[in-house]
Amino acid sequence: MSKLIKWGLLAIVAVAILIKASLWLSVRSIMNDAVAQMSPFMNLSYQGITSSFDGRVGVEGIKVHVPMFNDEFHIAHAELKFKGLMDLLSFKERLAEGKFPEQMAVNIKGLTLDVHGPFMEMIHQAPEQPDLETALTSVACGSSSRIGVDELLEMGYRTFETDAQFSYLFQPGAQTLSFNLAADMRDVGDYRVSFSLANMSEKPGDLRVNPPRVSTVTVEINDNQYLRKVSSYCAGKLGQSDEAYLQTSLEHLDQSLRAQRIALDPALLDSLKAYYKDPQALRVELAPTEGMTWDGLQFFEAKDVLAMLRPAVLINQQAVEPLAFSWVDPQAAPIPVANELVRAEENEQVQVSQYEFVNVESLPSHAGKRLQFITYDGTYYQGVLHKIENGKVFLSVQMGTGSAEMFLRLEKIDKVRVLF
Repeated sequence: MSKLIKWGLLAIVAVAILIKASLWLSVRSIMNDAVAQMSPFMNLSYQGITSSFDGRVGVEGIKVHVPMFNDEFHIAHAELKFKGLMDLLSFKERLAEGKFPEQMAVNIKGLTLDVHGPFMEMIHQAPEQPDLETALTSVACGSSSRIGVDELLEMGYRTFETDAQFSYLFQPGAQTLSFNLAADMRDVGDYRVSFSLANMSEKPGDLRVNPPRVSTVTVEINDNQYLRKVSSYCAGKLGQSDEAYLQTSLEHLDQSLRAQRIALDPALLDSLKAYYKDPQALRVELAPTEGMTWDGLQFFEAKDVLAMLRPAVLINQQAVEPLAFSWVDPQAAPIPVANELVRAEENEQVQVSQYEFVNVESLPSHAGKRLQFITYDGTYYQGVLHKIENGKVFLSVQMGTGSAEMFLRLEKIDKVRVLF
């Protein structure tokens, strides 16, 4: 009996050693494949491999050098975690079959990037054409309108050090994927991003033909130390007090957004003022309607954009209401102040374009006009009507810098608005 127990224990130890060796060899094989595949673009090296029986494998001392930019970054420890040992062992096989693993989590400790390096120069370089991202990151800071590497160095930053956790859960039956990212950047802030995708295929090759739909998006920023440092730094540049610069920064934000045709509601600007004064927590949630396309939102009325995005905003744990904005002309003349008399020329006729609801049956009489369609499931479409044929409405819609042809079935259209 004692011999049986002895040999049983030896067998368990032998199996454990084999599993450990298999894990080590599998991770080593994956890392060597990654080194070989990325060698034309970057040099990847690492110091060691760790593994455990609860579905964890890790790599220590990662160094990535990119010769094209003559810069590098370091990761102290990166770890993969799965539901269990079997999912971990089958990870490489599922990738070889061209399928997503159903569950995966990545923990990164000690991601370090030098502020003065080419990577940061590229990230903080101003774009050729101003856009919404430029408007949101623009600052009133003396001769600088954007925080670059020089400003970061003057603010005391030398390296950006980050601990991050990334995880996702894929459900093949429901065709949904949930993604979560949390990043704690030292002396910068705590960032969290999550979103869910519907109609998600198991094979990456199918995504181009049948792309998934974004069902929810959440962005959260906690303890925004970076905003505090920027406000203090720029207030000093302008020779203003913190309270005076608070108003300056809000006016600059309003002007930058108006340059992108967006005018925030005064109540929303007041709520943002509270965040700029004490940036503890900012949370933005979006729940886009089914069928909504991200390109071309600027062609819809502001209230329709909000109806499609269905946003919710919390500032310092307080819900912000109402959420409203309007489209404006960046070249428009300033709004006259109270009691200012404005007269139009006698021969000047002011024409105001607006959308009006019409019956679906009257569509043929509006060919060549710009229309907005609202389907029974709440989806919005906007475009120029070409023709109606075989129970289908053919129209041209704006897609980025160009246009595309599409059609809608008449029985799916609930309401129609025409631009007069």
